[in-house]
Amino acid sequence: MTSAIHSSLPAIADDIAYDAHDIDDGMRSGLLEAPMLREVSFLAGLLDEIDASTPGLAKPRLVNELVRRVITRFAEDVIKESSARLTGLAPASAQAIREAATQVVAFSGAMQTADESIKRLLFGHVYRDAKVVRMRAEADQMLRFLFERFFEAPELMPAEWGEGLDLADEARRARRIADYIAGMTDRYAVGRAAGNSR
Repeated sequence: MTSAIHSSLPAIADDIAYDAHDIDDGMRSGLLEAPMLREVSFLAGLLDEIDASTPGLAKPRLVNELVRRVITRFAEDVIKESSARLTGLAPASAQAIREAATQVVAFSGAMQTADESIKRLLFGHVYRDAKVVRMRAEADQMLRFLFERFFEAPELMPAEWGEGLDLADEARRARRIADYIAGMTDRYAVGRAAGNSR
């Protein structure tokens, strides 16, 4: 049986990281503005706190402070909720945690609602914005091009990545190429797609 504590940790860490990062990106790109964020009561509360403690912050500092508070509140909530669940479970062993009927590491109900509300906000104002959709389609096309190019000619990759692939089966070749592409920065991938140096 999959461990309830282990299966939930990566998902919650991803939720916190993606929410914070995408709020940051959305505000810096102009896709999100403070009035939009106030559609989510959790974010409205944080913005009110910031306005009360340091009114009139310039946008870059406001973004930094908001993102810092989002991460802090989510992390504090996970610690508090998970501690309460562990206390209630009172496990006698690690196996008891693995066999727990419910997730041990989790958001509280209120913070789960906040997370879901943030995701709805981001979906509506960021992920489905026409510019973002167009850029995603262009990125997808570029990644497909790179994959096909390296699959046909693995020697175009750095030596340590292409070594031995001429004798590898298709699945192994595809996995190595996917791993290589996954490690690229955006700028490096664009350069490789344009035929620039390794």
